[in-house]
Amino acid sequence: MYCRLAKLQTGSFSTVYRAYDSENKRDVALKVVEKPRDLRTRTKLSQLIANEYRVLCKLGSRHPNVCALVDFYQAHESFVFVMEFASQGDLYDVIKNWRTASRATSGRVPAPSLMPVDFARLVRQLCSAINYAHQLGVAHRDIKPENVLLDHAGNVKLADWGLSCESMYSDDLRIGTEKYLAPETFEECYNTFYADYWSLGVTFLYVMFGACPFRNASLQDHTTNSNFARFVADRHSFISEYYFQTSLGDTQQKWRGGFHKSNIARFEPAYWLSFPGTPKNLDRNQLLLLCATCVVTCLLPMNPLSRSMLEFSAKIESFFSDESSNLETDDLNSDFFYSGLVMNPDVVACIYGDKSSALPSTNSSFASSMDYLADELEC
Repeated sequence: MYCRLAKLQTGSFSTVYRAYDSENKRDVALKVVEKPRDLRTRTKLSQLIANEYRVLCKLGSRHPNVCALVDFYQAHESFVFVMEFASQGDLYDVIKNWRTASRATSGRVPAPSLMPVDFARLVRQLCSAINYAHQLGVAHRDIKPENVLLDHAGNVKLADWGLSCESMYSDDLRIGTEKYLAPETFEECYNTFYADYWSLGVTFLYVMFGACPFRNASLQDHTTNSNFARFVADRHSFISEYYFQTSLGDTQQKWRGGFHKSNIARFEPAYWLSFPGTPKNLDRNQLLLLCATCVVTCLLPMNPLSRSMLEFSAKIESFFSDESSNLETDDLNSDFFYSGLVMNPDVVACIYGDKSSALPSTNSSFASSMDYLADELEC
């Protein structure tokens, strides 16, 4: 029924193939998870497979920005998830392809085979997918560019729910990818929804600049994680310094203490992003720092209760609305900008108040039959 066409990627536990569904005449993605020979490892993996299957069934195909489960079966040596196919791949590879093409053209914007990512649409659709899952009581727990797929039209498909959980609270520490984990996931019981918001925030910073701001959000080792210590001390100034280098001079003395400075040439002009409806008289650096300020204020507070994905999404949506596109720089605030860069990110942050958001509502009603899967997963 499913004819494998090409290998797309290989991970620690699975390999993803592009395949053709001859019955329904469409392309699909096959996520093939090999069964370990070791009985104990196989039992643990079977539990993870059952969890992912249950969550995917719960999410269903009702939301256009959640990568839907098409089918599930097992072969003699593997479990196979048949998923929607997203022809553009994931955000990480999209950015990588743009960079490769840019180097091949000596820095000129590559044309026209690569489709730029509409930032406002990305925000709207990705936040909508996460909110939908949260309303069903599901936390993703591994939000990162590699798990955000794009279809042929550039629409988001949030994928890889293998680490997800159906609980608002968890004491499972360090679940997910280290660079994107929220601070509270390193040391205590935490709200999984608010932890998702943090991961989303770091994901957007990567999408905007092509690099994460720190190795992880843990303060346990200052010697190898000094960037995060600086972030904790002053979030907005750190983002300005790291990605734009506006608050500090370029002398080596001012970057002592293990603080790892970014290479601005590596980050700008984020040519893989498009910004339809951009306010007039804002260059790309100004626009990127305004968006980054919104990310830091709404999604990356150290206090989980101060994070609000819905507020973030609403601010970005309004910023790129038709009304916003007619604003002059002076209408926003003439003191914010100087020489193409925001000079005082703390002033810019004043337009984004840290507001606590109510917990997303949950829907605990889910009646699914897992009997046949339980039988199939017996070792």
